Amino acid sequence: MRISVDLDDIGYSPYAYIVKPYLDGEFVTKCITADEEKGEITRYRTDKNNNVIFNATRNDLLRETLYGKVELKIDASSYSPSAEG
Repeated sequence: MRISVDLDDIGYSPYAYIVKPYLDGEFVTKCITADEEKGEITRYRTDKNNNVIFNATRNDLLRETLYGKVELKIDASSYSPSAEG
């Protein structure tokens, strides 16, 4: 399965917020796209304090792609019907 919060990604889903991505058994924060079949997660890069990092012109956030065993787990406790709008 592929899931993404990126509107331009083929895996985009408005319900992506209830899916928790794991890479090699570890929860991944700042995830943009996760693909179990490809074994990759794209996320925003962070510094040592877990703050996102801007590019040199400060008009976009830096991204990184991580590779390994990707697992996507649905966290039903994050689901809120009122969020559907």
